[in-house]
Amino acid sequence: MPNEWDRLLIPSLFQTGFTVCLGATYRGFELMINPKDAFDKLSGQVKEMTTVPDDAGEGIEAKAKAVAGVWMEKGISAFEDFKATGNKFTGDE
Repeated sequence: MPNEWDRLLIPSLFQTGFTVCLGATYRGFELMINPKDAFDKLSGQVKEMTTVPDDAGEGIEAKAKAVAGVWMEKGISAFEDFKATGNKFTGDE
């Protein structure tokens, strides 16, 4: 059983990595098509990532945790978006 799992792990990781890279590349090309809109979109996202949420709580530690949560949420949603976009090219569902 462990040999079967090990044998399937590496190809699965490569497939997922390739799919995410394809999706990120495609999104990058989409941003290059219209640079002004891309700048507005990206600057808005940077502002969201550097703004402390209203429900962060009191103290520096609580605010830092809230900002870290925002960063994790943005990272996970970007990963999922890149993977979904890359799946269009690789045929995975």
